[in-house]
Amino acid sequence: MACIGIDLGTTYSCVSIIENGRPVAIHNDDGKYTVPSVVAFTDKEILVGNPALEYTSDLSRVLYGGLFHFKSWH
Repeated sequence: MACIGIDLGTTYSCVSIIENGRPVAIHNDDGKYTVPSVVAFTDKEILVGNPALEYTSDLSRVLYGGLFHFKSWH
């Protein structure tokens, strides 16, 4: 059975999988194991992490502090 763990923190998030019975954190292209918990919606794409932090064209299209928002949706 495949298992995945996701930590949606208010500042940073990370993902882990189980490999040979042990948790292994997944790193991004930069070799980092955490990414900023920020998502930006442009006209053409969805930006996640550092690219979303750098998106300043329209701040009303940027979501941050996602865990807070998830808790308020139920």
